[in-house]
Amino acid sequence: MFRGRVLDEYRERCAVCDLDIRLGAQPLGLEAAHIQWHSHAGPDEVVNGLALCLLHHEAFDRGALGLEERRGTGFNVLVSHEVRELRGEAAGSLMEFSGRRLRSPRTASRAPASLFVDWHSSEVFRSPPR
Repeated sequence: MFRGRVLDEYRERCAVCDLDIRLGAQPLGLEAAHIQWHSHAGPDEVVNGLALCLLHHEAFDRGALGLEERRGTGFNVLVSHEVRELRGEAAGSLMEFSGRRLRSPRTASRAPASLFVDWHSSEVFRSPPR
């Protein structure tokens, strides 16, 4: 249920890069990510979730990407200073999103909750940001 609700809130697009690839009618390469991990008492609630493509989900879970609240108007994407560009088309795809606005969910009340974003910032994100 968590996956379906999160993907629906983000219109079946990555909240970072807006990826929208489909196989027939089904999204391809899109996942529902927990902001505060389920294994660390993160609930299966939309306010603790983001729709992310495979690359951005992995980057978020490993601390390469984080979130910064924009005074009640959403979130910006943070990129860790530890991220290094090497080569290939995907290499720069993290850097280009540094400071960009995170895609908002359909319903404002279902935006990421500060409690979970704060947990991710302190426990996962590799500070400081670029």
